[in-house]
Amino acid sequence: MKKVLIFFCIIFIAVGVSGESFDNYKKEYSKKKFYDKENQEFEEYRKRLNKEFQIYKNTLMDKFKKYKDEITEYWQTAETSTRKKWVEYSDDKKIKRVVNFETGEIRIEVIVSTQPNRSTIKDILSQNLEYMLNEDKRTAFKNDQVSYNTEKKLKSKLVTAKSAEIEDDKILTPIYFNDKPNKNKIKKKTRRLVDKGEIGVEKSPVSKAKIIRFKAQLPENSLRKKAKIFEPVVTKYSDKYRLRSDLIFSIIHNESSFNPMAQSYVPAYGLMQIVPKSAGIDATRFLFGKPKLLMPSYLYNAKNNVEIGIVYFRILYYNYLKEIKNPTSRLYCAIASYNTGAGNMAKAFTRNSNISNAAIIINRMDSEDVYRTLRRNLPYEETKKYIKRVVEKIPYYNSF
Repeated sequence: MKKVLIFFCIIFIAVGVSGESFDNYKKEYSKKKFYDKENQEFEEYRKRLNKEFQIYKNTLMDKFKKYKDEITEYWQTAETSTRKKWVEYSDDKKIKRVVNFETGEIRIEVIVSTQPNRSTIKDILSQNLEYMLNEDKRTAFKNDQVSYNTEKKLKSKLVTAKSAEIEDDKILTPIYFNDKPNKNKIKKKTRRLVDKGEIGVEKSPVSKAKIIRFKAQLPENSLRKKAKIFEPVVTKYSDKYRLRSDLIFSIIHNESSFNPMAQSYVPAYGLMQIVPKSAGIDATRFLFGKPKLLMPSYLYNAKNNVEIGIVYFRILYYNYLKEIKNPTSRLYCAIASYNTGAGNMAKAFTRNSNISNAAIIINRMDSEDVYRTLRRNLPYEETKKYIKRVVEKIPYYNSF
C-alpha cells in the first residue's frame, strides 16, 4: 500500500497536476487495473473451459467406442443415433429400436435363440412398439448409455459445465395421437401397427440366433405434427430475439428433422444440433455473461436447445455479420455461417476468413448474386447443399 501511495505522490509532484486531474488519474489507474484483472480472469476461465471440453470429448469418444464394441458382439454393424435417426438398444443389446425422422420409418429388430411362431413374434413386436409409444425424453436420455454415462461421470467435476432437467414429454405419442391416450388405447394402436407393418425372420450373421425384423412408416402427416409439437417454443424465442419463426423451423427441419434426441459425435445435440464448443460458447456468453460447457441434458431439453440455437443465429445475424447492409444477403450469409462458421462463410467471397473484407464485397452485390456465390464458392459441399435446403424449406413453414 505504501508503494502505491509513494507512486502517486511522485507522479503528482513530477507533473504538477491539479487535485482534480490527480483524482481523475487515480480513477483511470484503478479502472485499468480492474480491466487487466478481469481480462486475466477471463483468459484463465477460457483456458479452463477449453481444457474441460477436451476432457468431455475424450470421455465421450471413449464411451462411444466401448458402446459400439458391445453392440457388435450381437449385431453385424453398430447402428447408433444420428442427427435424424434415434436408435436405442435394450440393456442386453438384443433388442434394437429405431426411428428415422427423416424417412419416416420405424424399425424394431429382436435377437431370439429359436424360431418363434407367428403369434409370439407379434407379441414381442407389440411389446416393443408399445414401449416406444410410451417412452418419454427423460427415459430416452437414460437409455442413451453414451451421453448419459458421460454426463454422469463428468458434470460434478467440470466447473464450466451446465446441465438441466429433461422434460418427460412423450416422443412418439403426439405423432400417432391427437390427444393423450390411455394405456388401453396405445395397446390397440400397437396391435394395428404390427398387423400393417412388414415382418420377417432371418438368421443372424454373427451367431446361430434368429433376428425378428419389423418395419413400418410413421403417419403421412408426421412432419407437420412434429413441427407443431415445438411451435410454442419456436414462436416464443423467435419473437424474443427478433428472428423469423419460419426460418427457425426450416433450420430445425434440416438439422434434425425434429428428432428431439438428435446427436452427432462432433459432438452436437438436439433439435438445432448445438455444438457445445462453438455455438454453445457464444450463446451462453450472451445469455449468462460467461461461456458455459453445455452438457447433453441441457441440450436435449427442447426449450434450452431452441433458445441456444436462436441466440446463436441472432449473434451471427445482428453481431458478426452486421456490416452486411442488405438484410436478405445477410440472412443467406447467416444461414451458411450457422452450418460452417462465419469465417468459412467469408471465404466464399475472399481468400481468407476476414468477415469485414467479405462484407465490403457482399455490399457491392445484390442478394441473388450473394446466394449464387455462396452456393458456388463455399469451402464445403455440405454447406452448399445446406443453404439451398434451408432457403427452399422456409416457404413451407410460412403457413404455421
